[in-house]
Parts: sequence; structure tokens; C-alpha cells
Amino acid sequence: MTGNNINRSMDDIDDKILTAAEVKEVVTNNPMLQEKMSIDNEVARIQMIRMRWSNERSRLMDELDSFPVKIEKLKKSITAMKEDNEKIMEHPQSEFQMLIHNQCVKGYTEAFEQMNRLESLLTVDKPEVEGGQYRGLTVNLRKGFDHSESIFSNTQLILEGKESYVVYFEVQNGTGNIAKLVNLAKSIEKNLNQQIQQLELFEKQFEEAKHISQQDFPEQEKLDELMKKQKEINMQIEFGQTDNVIEKEQ
Repeated sequence: MTGNNINRSMDDIDDKILTAAEVKEVVTNNPMLQEKMSIDNEVARIQMIRMRWSNERSRLMDELDSFPVKIEKLKKSITAMKEDNEKIMEHPQSEFQMLIHNQCVKGYTEAFEQMNRLESLLTVDKPEVEGGQYRGLTVNLRKGFDHSESIFSNTQLILEGKESYVVYFEVQNGTGNIAKLVNLAKSIEKNLNQQIQQLELFEKQFEEAKHISQQDFPEQEKLDELMKKQKEINMQIEFGQTDNVIEKEQ
């Protein structure tokens, strides 16, 4: 309670101040003040919950705007990956082989030697070169360049169709680079399935977010009732309609 509220019910108290123990006794002996404290605490609790709910709702509204973009982007990626995977399936292999400059290269060792030769030709002016074809998709080598340090960075080995699938080409790994290429092609189907699952999740979350965003604060009715009661009690106290008149001994 404020000093004004207390003074309304204590006409003979002017400059004297109640101690904490006396205030506690006043509240304990006054059912209306007890109810006021209980309602004040409950209103504060629900208002805190509503503030968190409102913040979460704002975050959700921001996500609602981004979901359609994410979903559309994922759908395009899935369509592209499906085409790439179909191309891979159209070119099955029992033993490794790839085309490098229209020549059929068999075996990891020869393939690495040819790719390593191409990698050595990359320059700042020509940072990318087509390495050939593997299982119906294009194989490219691309060297990065750190302009701040004026040095080359890692070389990428790219399997490219409608989408691009990337690993690093590392000379010291030798034929391991060709193994990476083989595994990259094999991983497309797995990654495609993961993308499809991600799309289903996004679409589900989008629908849930739309549903939640249309709901009102679940405890709003209770809060309104408490605040109405709080106002009534405050008015009664303001006009001195308390059960007890508080006096302090002279």
C-alpha cells in the first residue's frame, strides 16, 4: 500500500511511521488488505507470464514471415536434387570410372593423377576448371583465393548437376580425393531424403505457428477478472472502507 492509502484510514497519524512489524500486523488483521496483497501478487504473476507469451508471440510472427521463403527454397532444392539423383541412378557403376576431357579413366590412381594435374593449372585469373564427368554429373575444381593475404586457399572438388555438392580436394590425400567424389555421389539420395523430411517439418511448424498466432493469451479472462477485483478493492481502500481503523499508540 502507498502512504496515501494508509493515511486515509488513519486520521490521527500525521508524521509517525509504522514499523515493518506494525504493517505486517495491520495486514494480518485486515481481511481486505490480505485479499489485496493476494490479488496484487497474482496479477503480477500473470502479467509476467503474459509478457513472456507476448515476446514469444512476436518471435513467432517473425518466423511466420520467413517460413514461406524457407519452404519455397527447400522445395526448389528438393526438385533439383531429385533430378540429380535420377541422373546418378541412370549411370550405375560396378567399378569406378569417369570421363576426363572425354577420355574414360578407370581406377582411383589414374583419376587422381589427372585431377591433380588439372588442379595445378588453376590460377588467380582461372580459378575454376571442368574436370570431367562422373555418373552423369559434371566434376569441377575450384581454387579459392584469400585476397587479404594474397594467397590461395583450399581447392574445392565439386560434383555439379542442378545442385552443387562440394568436398575439398587435398593433394596430400591422394586417391582419397577420388573416394570422396564417389561417396559424394552416393550421398545425394540420403541428403535428398533428409531435405524431404526437413520440408515436412517446416510445413508442420508453419501450420502450428499460424494456429498459435491466432490464439489469444490463455489466461486473459482470468487476468481481466482479477484486475477488475483489484480496482474495486483499491477504490474501497482509497475511500477508507477497510474493516479496521489503524491506530498507533501515542
